Amino acid sequence: MNLHLASGESFDSSRARITIRSNRWRCALSAALASVALLLSSNPAHALPLIVSASADFTAGEIKIRGTDLPTPPTVVLNGTALGVITASPTQIVASLANVANIRNVPGDYLLVVSGPKILPVLPFTVTFTVTVGALGPQGPQGPAGATGATGATGATGPQGPQGLTGAQGLQGRQGPQGTTGATGATGPQGPQGPAGATGATGPAGPQGPQGPAGAGLETGTIRGHVLSCSGNTANALVHIPGRSFMVRTDGQGQFELRYVPPGTYTVAVEAAGQPPLSVQGVPVATSQTSTVGDISLTDLAADPANCGTCGNACVGGASCVAGQCVQTPPSPASACASGVTAQEFSPRMQGCIGTVLFASRASLCAPGYHLCSSSEWVANRGGAVPSHHYWTADALAFSLSGGSENCFVSLPGTFNTSSCPAGQSMHVCTGSGGNATDPEGNQCIETGCGLNTVLPNQFFGGCSGTAGALCCQ
Repeated sequence: MNLHLASGESFDSSRARITIRSNRWRCALSAALASVALLLSSNPAHALPLIVSASADFTAGEIKIRGTDLPTPPTVVLNGTALGVITASPTQIVASLANVANIRNVPGDYLLVVSGPKILPVLPFTVTFTVTVGALGPQGPQGPAGATGATGATGATGPQGPQGLTGAQGLQGRQGPQGTTGATGATGPQGPQGPAGATGATGPAGPQGPQGPAGAGLETGTIRGHVLSCSGNTANALVHIPGRSFMVRTDGQGQFELRYVPPGTYTVAVEAAGQPPLSVQGVPVATSQTSTVGDISLTDLAADPANCGTCGNACVGGASCVAGQCVQTPPSPASACASGVTAQEFSPRMQGCIGTVLFASRASLCAPGYHLCSSSEWVANRGGAVPSHHYWTADALAFSLSGGSENCFVSLPGTFNTSSCPAGQSMHVCTGSGGNATDPEGNQCIETGCGLNTVLPNQFFGGCSGTAGALCCQ
């Protein structure tokens, strides 16, 4: 298989489809950009490298990158794995695909990075491609027959030999002297059989056919479901598998299908405008099978007092929704804090209590009749208020900080691909922004401005740190 890759083009082969969707230069320039431009224009030896095309041959196990003024020696990385460079010159780099041979049968997006020594002391060279290995399509239609090869010389007449392969119908050749064969044409009356003529050259390939459904040998399945919400329409909600490239939008009735998913067990996440994000864990996928997750409700019918148990069933008289049932809450002290002093009242059901206690002792800050608020209760009851102190929640939260402060999220361990805090610590609600925030009691948060389960919106989570106050709920 030999695939030729260029920016914005795609080619299908009998085993895979690879598309380069973008390439970009990344040059770390010094503050003296004008001086560098002057140096480049006055010294042709420092011409910028240019990549013209690339081709990957999984059968030969090689990728060839062509251009001008290419770096030597180069570094080539595909899918985070360094490729061994076989040869390198200013016009062509040849690298081995042996370290990434497994991706030829795994559809998905992969990153190809070519880098080299600095062109100038201030100008390193790096070019990055996004490579997509797509599903196998059907074979395209057959191209037209190639031109007929020249007729070989006729040998001496001998006994009849086996019949040759049938060729395209041609005009009958004129009768020649005995033993001399005319131009190849339609089969005439049976005569003395001579030796088989040489096979004509193969005609050019026909145009590439359109991509079809997954071909034989691609083991995938489908996930199907229905997104519901008590608050309104769930059309165009985003349904995806976190950490993978599988995603789809719901139709006008909230229905969705995730297709061509490799066998395995997955978490399916749902995000809809104006709704809290939701995920369904442990969804199995088997080859050529459809896994149905049924109805996914974005409304928490087990805890929403406005939709307790069913949509529209509102709890009245100060009752709470517990496990889908409206439950009257016994009278509690005016302050939710054991100290009797409330630092912040976010809603009639949630208060912030200051303190400098460890994670294991956080419940000691809540008065009798109150409990530690969960992370979801904080999001549901803060009403747009901003915390002015650091507060523990009831949950031991893990984190994803790939983007640092203001570009991060927290979640329950195992929900997404997250990292856990050191023993005895947890992510929690933090005041401040920009990381390394200290509240009035001297409690610290190393990171700040994180969302819950998604980066946006900012729900003021942060950490990890040793001490904090607590959020207490009724």
